[in-house]
Amino acid sequence: MRESHVVVLAYNHWADTKECLDSLLGSPTESLKILVVDNGSTDGTREHILAGYPSVELMTLPANVGINRGYNVGMQRALDEGAEYVAVMNNDTSADSRMFTELRAVLDADPQVGLVIPKIVYHSDPRRIWSAGAYWRSFPPGSKSIGLGELDGPKFAQLREVELATSCCMLIRAEALRRVGLFDASYGFYYSDWDLSTRLWRQGYKIMYVPQARLRHKVSVSTQKADRSGYWSNVLGRDSVFFYLRYIGWTALPMMTAWIVLRDLLTGQWQEIVPYLRGVAQGWQEIRQRGAW
Repeated sequence: MRESHVVVLAYNHWADTKECLDSLLGSPTESLKILVVDNGSTDGTREHILAGYPSVELMTLPANVGINRGYNVGMQRALDEGAEYVAVMNNDTSADSRMFTELRAVLDADPQVGLVIPKIVYHSDPRRIWSAGAYWRSFPPGSKSIGLGELDGPKFAQLREVELATSCCMLIRAEALRRVGLFDASYGFYYSDWDLSTRLWRQGYKIMYVPQARLRHKVSVSTQKADRSGYWSNVLGRDSVFFYLRYIGWTALPMMTAWIVLRDLLTGQWQEIVPYLRGVAQGWQEIRQRGAW
């Protein structure tokens, strides 16, 4: 069986990382190599792994370099070591015992499949879907998650092709990664997985949702305490400029910006509007300074 390398990105929250690792080590798959990229943790994550998880490879970064750069460090190591498939996982997730077996079966069956994702459910309520992939909608121009908050059921039980995958957990064909590249580190984190997905399907690869593979997700444990104004400015504002200009076109960005502002006004989230617009302006400024995308 081909070897899969699983890159778990950790930044503090050792209890969550431990649960994630224990779920992977409980997998019956023998050819699963686990690599933890410690993104500058200060809670003893490194020491815990060295003491209690001798089979886990550890890469320790001296400081938090961000999600995309952290993932890329581990993904490049996996490619250098000759992995056939490379997975990335948040440390606030836990996999069912057969998750990677089910994911790899789909990759093995069709060489045109470049990336597969599991059924992602809420850790606190496994009956409800957090993500079953995503797709592009025409208006407002952007992505739409499939199944967010819905009860699991028959409509989420079919293997199907999707357009976008979340980096919460994905398994990628190494050959495809070598062809399209790793995550674009110029993003914060929200659009980077959409960016990678788009590069894959533009190169002719399929992205598949595999319902038999299940993952429980605690949903943004590492970012829940983040400054909300910074989130709206840097993630949903600044990064949207990079993504929309690269893939959708300059006319779609003003439409999306206007829709978000109107939505927040109508829902009473007015405090998020100014940071968001500030981020959009910052993104435009960076594009102008570069002279081109």
